[in-house]
Amino acid sequence: MSKLHETFGEEKGSGKFDRTLGLIGATNLGLGAMLGGGIYVISGEAAGMVGPSIVLAYLVTGLMTLFTAVNYAELACSIPKQGGGYTFAHDTFGGFPGFLTGWFLFIGNLVACGLYALAVAHTLAVFIPGATTITVGQIAIVIIAITLITNIVSIKGVSGVLGILNIAQAFVLFSFILVGFLFIEPANLTPLFKPGTGLWEFMSAVSFIYISFVGFELITTASEEIKEPARNIPRAIMLTLLIATIAYMAAALVMVGVVPFTEAATSYTPISYVFGVMLGPVAFAVGLAGMAASNYAALNATFLATARVAYSM
Repeated sequence: MSKLHETFGEEKGSGKFDRTLGLIGATNLGLGAMLGGGIYVISGEAAGMVGPSIVLAYLVTGLMTLFTAVNYAELACSIPKQGGGYTFAHDTFGGFPGFLTGWFLFIGNLVACGLYALAVAHTLAVFIPGATTITVGQIAIVIIAITLITNIVSIKGVSGVLGILNIAQAFVLFSFILVGFLFIEPANLTPLFKPGTGLWEFMSAVSFIYISFVGFELITTASEEIKEPARNIPRAIMLTLLIATIAYMAAALVMVGVVPFTEAATSYTPISYVFGVMLGPVAFAVGLAGMAASNYAALNATFLATARVAYSM
């Protein structure tokens, strides 16, 4: 493998964790984190930046992310210990760089958990008549408490929850895609690029949607809880990236194909909005439910990663 593998490859982990996750469980962890609310929220605004070529922007972003994914896969094989990015930095560069990396990851993940909880709460509050800001806060607290309990029980329990949530959000997203192909108007897809779009504008859109490709790296934070890590972690990372990229491209194609990209760009929930355009208010509500499931899955995955980084430090 690499020099890193020669240096750290004999490390088998701390032995304090049970290896309970297989390839499917590890992939569930990655997809739970990666298929968050990004496609449901920012895809419309991104389409407003470049037009129908948003589909190509998702492809380019996926290909660019592949380089980072390969690095994470290699490092996870070379340093098969809990902590992901923190452990990689600590074991490679030493204590202080590892210290900084660990705290940046911990704080960033902690903030993300709060945002995911609020996103789920705001979405669920739509279905509660007379809901107020206080109601949203109360829902968020309950959601965080449930997530905490789930994580305390076992990682297998978290993986099971993520599996259910991933199935739910996959059902919504792929229903949107399959039904949407029947409603696509070819005229909405031309011209491919929004007038005035150059390389700068296109790459700005790529940078904007990159947040949707964050999450696969969380798989490496639980390296000591994955069976055959040298085999399953790289496969789980690549599967996560492949599935997410294809889903993003297909959903974006339907979004800008069913309605003009300028219309999608005006919605805060473009996927749900377009679903509603196709099939009415019930479909809009289903789209919101899918968004809630995706954000709750991301919360569970990120919460687990936060705990593993904290433990490793």
